[in-house]
Amino acid sequence: MTTPSTPDSENSDYIETEAGVVRRVTDGGTDINLGKTFKENLNVKTLLPFEGDIVYEGRWGQSLRLGSTVKESTTPNPWSRTGEDGDPITILRNSQYDDGKDPWVPQVENINQEGSSLYMTSTQAIPIEVSSKSYKSYKSSPTSPDKFEGEQVIINSNRLVFNTKEDSILFSSAKSINLNSLESVNIDSPETIIQSDKVLLGDKNASESVILGDKFLTDLQKLLTQLISLGTALQTPIGTPVPFVPNAALPVPAVNVTQTASQMLNKIQTYKSKVSKTK
Repeated sequence: MTTPSTPDSENSDYIETEAGVVRRVTDGGTDINLGKTFKENLNVKTLLPFEGDIVYEGRWGQSLRLGSTVKESTTPNPWSRTGEDGDPITILRNSQYDDGKDPWVPQVENINQEGSSLYMTSTQAIPIEVSSKSYKSYKSSPTSPDKFEGEQVIINSNRLVFNTKEDSILFSSAKSINLNSLESVNIDSPETIIQSDKVLLGDKNASESVILGDKFLTDLQKLLTQLISLGTALQTPIGTPVPFVPNAALPVPAVNVTQTASQMLNKIQTYKSKVSKTK
């Protein structure tokens, strides 16, 4: 920001910088000894500052912007579409992107094109293009990340790793926790526990109850045993008075039901999952 005591030459620099105009590098190198490993990269762009910003820049494209919403800036930025002037925002990025412009033209962050980045917002909506945003499991979908206006933390990169060396990773949410993927959601663990009053599998409107396997198989075992006894009895000739006259319609289905019941009874324990348990 300029002050009454700022020299005219510096005032001009501030105005030109905000407008995207800076002094151009006309020499491809310097005579300054920069060290043994550091090689100056003249293609690394500076970050365009906006009024009130505090900007820290590395020499390889990293940057930290302590900025705000600036609606009437000469050069627009992607985070000032919502909120009011002065609403704070913090942007940390690890590398810049190739915008096809000359190296001396300052750059504004672009979350969808730059390398790894972290955005902390207050009222801004960040136009991030997420990989997957299917919210079919919801009856009322959450606000899309690019439409949300409010305090939000966005971490964006090609890969994210959360790891603890001793204790736990805890996710806590006032509403819901969404796991969204274009391919799959995998859980590898010696034991998976879901504690919930209601579990819906397959669809948000699932209404069919899951059978309690142990209780069902116990009762089924009793029923099959009784069917075997009944089938065996029905194969015996019956009739009155003596001599007994066999009922020709009974032996064949009696044999069939006895065999089927015996087969099911012999493999009754195989109907239970060795992995999934419910209560």
